[in-house]
Order: sequence, then structure tokens, then C-alpha cells
Amino acid sequence: MPASQVRRETSSAAPAFTEAVRRCEVRAHDLAIRYTERHPVIQQYGRDWMSRPDLKKLNDDYAADHDPVRFLRGLAQAPSFPEFAAKYAREPAVRAFVKDALAGAPKDLLAAAADMLVEDGLLRGLVSDAGRELGLPKGFTDGLRDYEKEPESRPRAQ
Repeated sequence: MPASQVRRETSSAAPAFTEAVRRCEVRAHDLAIRYTERHPVIQQYGRDWMSRPDLKKLNDDYAADHDPVRFLRGLAQAPSFPEFAAKYAREPAVRAFVKDALAGAPKDLLAAAADMLVEDGLLRGLVSDAGRELGLPKGFTDGLRDYEKEPESRPRAQ
């Protein structure tokens, strides 16, 4: 496994990210409920998620500890997640949910998430793969993969 993908137990960005996520939990939950009530595919998504032991465990652990970093790292390593993501990522309701969630995310959460991605190769891979599955335009997440390279080969801000 490349050094950039080695799981870190701690991260300097993790506390700010965790706090930002926790401040948004009610808003995210409300959005999820609205989508679940309106879209049968989102209802099926939830049933399917809970039918997969590795994903159900992540759900149950998050409900107990509300640790978004642990949840996301677990998701990146969950054996059934790639197939699950491929199954649902192209669904219009799922794509609309992701779009609404990102559009409604506070700037401090987006900044903290960006800091986490800079530090954590496992999460960079998860986001890059999710972007590809969601059908984001080619190049949208390519910059994330640049951080897998040696520091001197990374693009520099102008």
C-alpha cells in the first residue's frame, strides 16, 4: 500500500473536520429525510445499505460515536462499498442529493474537508472514486490524485 494510503490514527485536520461535520448533522439528517420521503430509490438505497454487514456496522458505529473521520476511513475500506456506489451513483435522485448537500454545506465544513483530503490519501481515493462514479466531468477530481505524487511533482498555486 502506498505511503499516501496508510491509515493515520490522528490528523491535524481531523478535529476541525469532525467539529464542522457535527455542527451540520441536523441539517444533513433533515435533507436525507426529505429525499427519503420523496424518492423510492433513496428508500431502497437505505435498505440496501443496511443489508450489507460492513456498511451496517459503519452506520451503527457512527450512530454511537459520531466520528466522521472513522466513518469515512471505514467506508474507503469497506469491501461492499465500491459495488454499492456503482449501483446508486448514477441515479438522478442520488446525484441531486449529493448536489444539494454540497450546495448547502457551510464554507468551514468545505475548508475542513479540503484540509482532510490534503492530509489523508485514503480519503482522497474515496472522494476521487466517488466523483468518478457520480459521473463528474473528467478532471474534476484529477487534482486529488496529484497529491499521490511526490511533493516536487505537485502542481503549485500561482
